[in-house]
Amino acid sequence: TNPLLPRMGTVDVLIANPPYSIASFKQHLDVPSRAYTLLPHLTSTASEIETLFVERAAQLLREGGIAGLILPSSILSSHGIYRRTRALLLEKFLLRGIVELGGSTFIATTTNTIVLFLERRPDTDYDHLSIRADALFIEGSGPRDKDFADSDLLRAYATAAGLDPDAYLQWLADPNQEPPATLAGTALFDAYADAFDALPATRNRKKQASFKSQPAAEQETEKRGRLLHYIRDLEREKFLYFSLAYVARFAKGQVLPQRTTTVRQGRGRVSEQAFLGYSWSTRKGREGMAYAREPYDGGLLYSPENRDRTDPADKAAHHIRAAFLGVAPNAVPESAPLHETCNVAGTPAYMDFTRNSCELAISLATAEESAVTEFQTRYESLPFLKIFAAVKPPAKLPQKQIEPSGKYTVIDQSVNDIAGYTSDAGHVITEDLPLILFGDHTCALKFATEPFAQGADGLKILRTLAADRKFAYYLLQSLRLQPRGYQRHYSLLKSLTLPLPPLDVQRRIVADLEGVEASEARAQNAMAAARAAIERVIAEQCRQTQPVRALCSLVEQKLQPQDIPDGDFYHIGLEHIQSGTGRLLAPPTVKGASLKSAKGTFAEGDVLYGRLRPYLNKVAIADRPGICSTFAMALRCETALLLQAVLLRPSFVDSATAKMTGATHPTVAKDDVLDSEVPWPLPQDQQRVVNELAAEWERIAEAEAEIAAAPERKRQLLLDGLK
Repeated sequence: TNPLLPRMGTVDVLIANPPYSIASFKQHLDVPSRAYTLLPHLTSTASEIETLFVERAAQLLREGGIAGLILPSSILSSHGIYRRTRALLLEKFLLRGIVELGGSTFIATTTNTIVLFLERRPDTDYDHLSIRADALFIEGSGPRDKDFADSDLLRAYATAAGLDPDAYLQWLADPNQEPPATLAGTALFDAYADAFDALPATRNRKKQASFKSQPAAEQETEKRGRLLHYIRDLEREKFLYFSLAYVARFAKGQVLPQRTTTVRQGRGRVSEQAFLGYSWSTRKGREGMAYAREPYDGGLLYSPENRDRTDPADKAAHHIRAAFLGVAPNAVPESAPLHETCNVAGTPAYMDFTRNSCELAISLATAEESAVTEFQTRYESLPFLKIFAAVKPPAKLPQKQIEPSGKYTVIDQSVNDIAGYTSDAGHVITEDLPLILFGDHTCALKFATEPFAQGADGLKILRTLAADRKFAYYLLQSLRLQPRGYQRHYSLLKSLTLPLPPLDVQRRIVADLEGVEASEARAQNAMAAARAAIERVIAEQCRQTQPVRALCSLVEQKLQPQDIPDGDFYHIGLEHIQSGTGRLLAPPTVKGASLKSAKGTFAEGDVLYGRLRPYLNKVAIADRPGICSTFAMALRCETALLLQAVLLRPSFVDSATAKMTGATHPTVAKDDVLDSEVPWPLPQDQQRVVNELAAEWERIAEAEAEIAAAPERKRQLLLDGLK
C-alpha cells in the first residue's frame, strides 16, 4: 500500500541480500498471516526470516522477471520451513543458476551462502501440472499426450526415480492401484512399505478395537488399501515437483526442458579466496577488501577488466548470463579454471527422486556425479538399516572416570578425512568396538578399534547388525560417495540396499582386502624410509667441512601472455604442484587471452619454488618450458634434483617462514630466498649425491604408485567377491 514501493507483479529485476536468522522476528512482524503462504508455518520463535524474502520476490516480479538472491546454503537441503521454501521456488521460478559462496565471502559472518539466479515463471505452470498430476494419480484418467505430453513426463520421472517406465504406466492404469511385480519388488516400494508401517497413524490404527475386531483377511485388505493410497499420494507429489523442475515452457503437445547452471567453489580458505577474487583484512590500518591477482586475476566470479571478450569461459558470470539468454550450453573447456566446478544440466539432475519422501533437496552435484556403486551379485541384498544401526553418542564422560593420562583421541571431520586429536574430556566411547565412523559431510570413513571421544556433529557412529564389521566397512568404502554440494549423505545411505553374502564369504573377502592393505602399509614404510634417506644424504652436506651456497641463480624474465591472445601457454600455478613431493598435477595449456597479469617464464629443468604461505613446500622441476604464477620463483641450477631436495627440507621451510611478511598474502621476499645459504656438496661429490637422491625418489615414486592403486584394487576384489 506504500506508494513509494513497486506494485506486486511489476518488477523486472530484483537483487537482494536479505537478513538471516533473526530470532523471534515473527512477533514483531506487522503483516497479516495471509500475506505470505509460508508465514503460518513459522513458529513465534522461528528465525528463518529469509524464507519470506523468497516469497516476496515471487510476489514482486512480473512473469519473466529475473532475480538474484543471496541466501544461506542450508536453504538447499534443510528440513521444515526450508523444504516448503524449495517447493515455492519450484512453483514460482525457473532455477537458472546457483553459485556457491563459502565462509570467506563476507567480513562480518562466516555463514556458507549461495546466490540463486531465478526467472519468474507463470503461475499457470503450477496450476496446469497440478491438474495433470490429479488426473493421472487420483482420477486415473490416463495420459493425454496430444495436448499435454503426459507420457513424456511420466517416463522421464520414472527414469529419474529408478523405476521401469513401462511398469510405471501400467501401475497408473490399474483401477485397483496394484503395482506390477517389477515395481512392487523395487527398493523404493519396499522403503515405502517400511515408512508406512512406521507412521504413527498406522501404529495407532492397529491398536484400535474396530481394527482388531476384523478378521485377519479384512485387516490385511484394509492395511493394503491404506498403503497403496499412501504410495499413490507420495508419488503424485514427487511427480508434480519433478515436472516443475523438468519443464521450462510448454508448447502444443511438447515440453521444453528446464536447465540449471551450477558453479561450485573449492574447499578451504585459499581456494575460496581464489574463487572470489578478494580476501578480507582486519589488520589495523589495512581493514577491508584486498583484491587478488593470483592465482586468477579478479577471481572466478566475473571479469572486471576485459568486458569485451566474446567467450570469457573462465568466469562464472559468462555461464550464468548464457543460462538466462537461453543459449545452448557448451561444455566448459578443459583449460578453463571452472572446468571441474561449473556444470549445466537438466534441473531434476540436481535432485534425488529415488527416495521414499519428497524433501526436494537440491545438490550442487548432479545425480550422475553423486551416483553410488551398483553391485552385480548373486547374494541376498538387505536395506541399509537391516545391516547397520546408528550408535547414540554417549553422555560426556565424568571427570572421575577419565584415565590418569587425561587424554583421549577425539574423532572429528576435517576437510577430506576423519582426523583425531587429543583432549582431556569429551563424549567418550569405550565399549562395543570396533565401530565404523562415517563423516556425513566429507564422506570419509574410519574403522575405530580404540576408545575415542566424539567431536563435532556430522559424525555418524555405526555398528553392524548382520555382517562382519570389517566387511561392512569395506562395503561402505566401495560406494565411493563424493562430498559434493550440500547433500547429506547419511540419508542417501539409509535409502540403499546392500549385498550381504554368507559370513564365510565375507571373511574370505576381508582376508583378500587385508592383504592389499598389508602391501599398502609396506609401501608407506618404504616411502618413509626413502624420505629419511634423502634427509640423511642432504644432512651430510651440513658438516662444518662442507661449503654452503647462496641461491643466486634466478630466472627473472617476464611475459605478457594477453598480448598473444590466441597463443597456447603451458601455465603452472601453485595449485598444480603437489605439496612435499614436487609432483606436477596435470598443469593446463591455456590461451593467452585467459591470463591477465604478467607471468614469469621458465625453461625445461628449472626449479619452481612457491614463496607464498602455506606453499613453501611446493617445489617442482619443470618438464617443459612455460610460464608460472608470480608467487613461484624460477631458479636455474645444473643439479636441479639436488636444489629441489634442499628447498624441501623442513629446516629450509622453517627459515623461509620466519622471513615472511604481509597479512593478506604472507610471502617470503625473492631477495631473502636468493640470499639464503644452503648446504652444497663439493664439485667432485655432486654427481654422486644426485645419483643417490634420484634412486630414493624412484623408490618414493614406486611406493606412491602402490598406494595410489590400492583403493581401486580393494574395490575390485570386493566387487569380484560379491559376484
